[in-house]
Amino acid sequence: IFAITTRLFTFTIAAIEIHVNGEFEARMRTEADLEEVERLLHEEYRNDNTVGSEFVSGWETIIVQVNLEETEFFTPLEAYYRLDRTTLQPYEYIVKDRDTLGSIALSFGTTVNRIMLDNNLTSTLIRPGDLLTINTNLPLLAVRTFDDYRTPELIEMPVDTRYTDELPLHESRIVQQGQQGQQMTVERVTRVNNMEVSREMREPEITIEPVPHIVEVGTGAAAMERR
Repeated sequence: IFAITTRLFTFTIAAIEIHVNGEFEARMRTEADLEEVERLLHEEYRNDNTVGSEFVSGWETIIVQVNLEETEFFTPLEAYYRLDRTTLQPYEYIVKDRDTLGSIALSFGTTVNRIMLDNNLTSTLIRPGDLLTINTNLPLLAVRTFDDYRTPELIEMPVDTRYTDELPLHESRIVQQGQQGQQMTVERVTRVNNMEVSREMREPEITIEPVPHIVEVGTGAAAMERR
């Protein structure tokens, strides 16, 4: 009994299975291998401005007990090549300004006739905001990325004028030298498989706080003119 128990504990380990849309795709031996697969799948959609990425849908990982001697594992590269394939899928596309059926067909690697047939169109006339279903070869896994584009802008320094009777009338002096600040305007662009789906302005990020310019202006009696 001890020998049987030892054999079970020796050769049974926890592994990680990758499923996409409920279908088994790959089996990884370690968490590090799984993270490398995710990195490879996301990396082709990321750029220097990317602040985050995620799978849109379909991706699922499951912990399973497997027999070490009888189980085949994928290397991260093998799993990546398997998961990076394309499949024929419907894609919902919102028509943008200056789009034509021809330009859309070219972007998706399909034809105008195919788009018209799939959407029951009787003419090639389309308008911004129309929703089209495009049947085309798309990556098995859709990756959503978030890119932040930052532009520096100056922040005007506030001017604080203070009146005091300690100074002669209309005389002024600088109490604190002001300084302009700086902020980064941030535009967030969201893409799915490198196709832009939305953009929005985020809250500006202040990098240098402005320094108020403080001036005192006299309200006291005018100084007597010297003879």
